[in-house]
Amino acid sequence: MKLDLYMLDNGRRQPNYSENTNDGEEKLEIGSWYDVYDWSLKLAPPKIGPWVTECHSMTKTLEASYNGDVKVDLLSERLDETLPSERKILGENVKEGRIREVILKIRDLPVLTARTVIPVATFDEMQKTFVELGTRPLGNVLFELKDVRRKTAEIAALDFDYPLLGSIRERCGFTDADIPFWGRRNLFSLSGLPLLLTEIFLPPSFAEGADIPDPVIREEFRRPIPLQRD
Repeated sequence: MKLDLYMLDNGRRQPNYSENTNDGEEKLEIGSWYDVYDWSLKLAPPKIGPWVTECHSMTKTLEASYNGDVKVDLLSERLDETLPSERKILGENVKEGRIREVILKIRDLPVLTARTVIPVATFDEMQKTFVELGTRPLGNVLFELKDVRRKTAEIAALDFDYPLLGSIRERCGFTDADIPFWGRRNLFSLSGLPLLLTEIFLPPSFAEGADIPDPVIREEFRRPIPLQRD
């Protein structure tokens, strides 16, 4: 097993794998997910990279970095089909799961939207963990589990064709059809059971050219969950 120690703390080490190149690619294709490596991070805005590679609780990191409490707006929580792009990472046999979609706000300003896919087998095994999550941040649960691993890390440039963004467009008051969004996607293993978490950073807090802060990590944060690629 290879341990990728690029997501640890404020002195984070970024990926540096010479065997992974972009084959001359100059930009990320909108809507496609790419493994997080040096070359894919370089094609994203510089201020986005540290957030994509952050491995502590996103909720706590947002609160520390933007100096405010995070409020979770629950958009939906339902049993539904997984997306084709999600099945590519979860497995083609994972055709449905418990889908939870939320918006995280600080001082009523949306800063992030997230989609959690809990496959049926994972939910059945861990119902007590997830059945009453409600408006509690996922990180408050995920980072308290004893046997949890981050198995993959991906980055994407997205637009309103991505279903989650399409569903929040009016709610967040986005009127510009060409707003660029940056997202990250992590596959977690919870005692061997999969969970897929997609997080998308929202303008204006994370707009290109905005004064995006570096992630602030406080000493009282629980342990990080660094990436461990098999």
